[in-house]
Amino acid sequence: MHTVLNLARKWRPKTFDDVVGQDIPISMLRNSLYKGHFFPLYLCAGQKGCGKTSTARILAAATNCDALQTFQSTARTPLPCLSCPSCLRMKEGAHPDFIEIDAASHTGVDDIRALLESCSFLPILGRKKIYLIDEAHMLSRAAFNAFLKILEEPPAHTLFILATTELLKIPDTVRSRAFQLHFAALAGSALLAHLETICVAESISYEREALALIMAETDGSARDAINLLEQVRFAAPTITTATVRTVLGIISPVQLGVLLALSGEADTTTLLQELTTLNLKGLNASRLWQLLMQLLRHLLWQSYNVPAPDDACLLPDELAQRLKKSFPQERLHALCTYLWHQEELFSATPYKQLFLEKIFLDISVHAYDLPTSGSRSTPHLAGPAAPKPERQAPSIMTPLPAHQPSAKPQEALPTSSGPVKAHTPDAGPWHAFVSAVEQLHDPLLLSILKQAQFSHVSTDTVHLTLPQVNPFLTDRISETKERWQPLLQQHFPGCLALSIQANTVPPSSGQAPVAKPLPTHQPSSVTPVKPTPAIPAPVIKPPATGKSAAPAGKQPWQSGPRKPVRESLVPRGTPLVLTDDNKAQWPYTTRFVEVFPGKLEIIHE
Repeated sequence: MHTVLNLARKWRPKTFDDVVGQDIPISMLRNSLYKGHFFPLYLCAGQKGCGKTSTARILAAATNCDALQTFQSTARTPLPCLSCPSCLRMKEGAHPDFIEIDAASHTGVDDIRALLESCSFLPILGRKKIYLIDEAHMLSRAAFNAFLKILEEPPAHTLFILATTELLKIPDTVRSRAFQLHFAALAGSALLAHLETICVAESISYEREALALIMAETDGSARDAINLLEQVRFAAPTITTATVRTVLGIISPVQLGVLLALSGEADTTTLLQELTTLNLKGLNASRLWQLLMQLLRHLLWQSYNVPAPDDACLLPDELAQRLKKSFPQERLHALCTYLWHQEELFSATPYKQLFLEKIFLDISVHAYDLPTSGSRSTPHLAGPAAPKPERQAPSIMTPLPAHQPSAKPQEALPTSSGPVKAHTPDAGPWHAFVSAVEQLHDPLLLSILKQAQFSHVSTDTVHLTLPQVNPFLTDRISETKERWQPLLQQHFPGCLALSIQANTVPPSSGQAPVAKPLPTHQPSSVTPVKPTPAIPAPVIKPPATGKSAAPAGKQPWQSGPRKPVRESLVPRGTPLVLTDDNKAQWPYTTRFVEVFPGKLEIIHE
């Protein structure tokens, strides 16, 4: 019975000349064979479908080929010859001196030990006994350790070949003993020419643009490209771009550009009609998301008057001008940032097509809320605006700042009868900047910025205030500058630095500093009240019997019977840990620490 092979197996390379797009590793192997210089361990690493395992089999066949001596004298003989007894046995998969092991199913140390025990036997048919371990990164650490023993003193008649897609998972001790061969992704021109050769040989009708689309979709993997070519071959008599997109479940860049243009123009009615016509449910949502990001990248490069590195997203001039008008450079930056923030939700939801519809509608509804040229406003693309903090009346226990003489006229102070007339800095971009910093996953940096108060913006610096400033905080800001500086430039164009100052008001001459007690509820109209003197530290008295009234000067909540305790009997509590779940306690805790330095503990009575 004649077996019909699929195209990927049928066109698998059998000689060094058949390997496509791997000139450097093939030249290295041919030269080593020409000089008769063999290495005990070869390590073939690279992405999937680029020829690692096929090249390893060709090397094994060439090592035991009868034509090797002729090749070493002339360097023109095809290698392997595919006609000698050794090559014929390799073709049949029954060569006694070639052992191929799948490490994905033989990961244990016992499998490696059995392999090493067979190394002591001499080859039967060829010059070398060759072991090919595919997916070698799947071996356990114990298996690698057992493998090292044979690598330190390898038998002269034995040759090992490891093939892997995860080079970094191979231990350094193994890599340092191996002759490494790196297989890169196939270049576009080489892969396209290979697909054309297959189509001509197999009498397949095709369009060159369709093959270019297949090449772009497979990321330099020859096996994936040939498999996709065969899928499209059975879907239609001629391989066209429309057929390829139907098989892949994607739309053309022109169709996607129209959707984006309608969203940018806020034409929601036409947008919904176009989405209904395209029927997103029949498309590959993940590929459509990737295509959208590629299109935005293409438009972003063009906004800087630089041609994009690839031409997969070329658009007609009329459509390109529509997109350029609807999405200027700053708007493209904001849109890319918005999509990156939504990518995690997109990956998690099972309703990806509905999510994409919502994305296009979000862009349409909030298209004109994006910042325009020269604006410092926050690039909010979706969601309600952040609520402004409610204005609270000053606390009766908060000390008023001492009068400071100044040559400049003082700004108007806020009163309950009207709005503030003095200049107040816009903190909207600051809140957006802090929200963007959350994506850096740096809890310490985020905590510092959330406690800071936005002050003002100078030429190239954003000024902040903190209750207390120490070298630890400033050093942390400086160490993470490379991470937060790009975000700062997005929300404060032209600003490159953060300046943090303490917001404490120095006391006047001859006046002791007054701490800031916890805020209490006060009516809207408040008259200035002198600061309350600091509460003296509690004094521990010796045990006493009986009940006594509260001493003079105590508050009502301190009156009543009270059990005297010794200092050594005060219960110890658990440290107070502030997280996002108890943000409401942060302001009170900060004020308390300012008045009573030390660590806070929760005592459960």
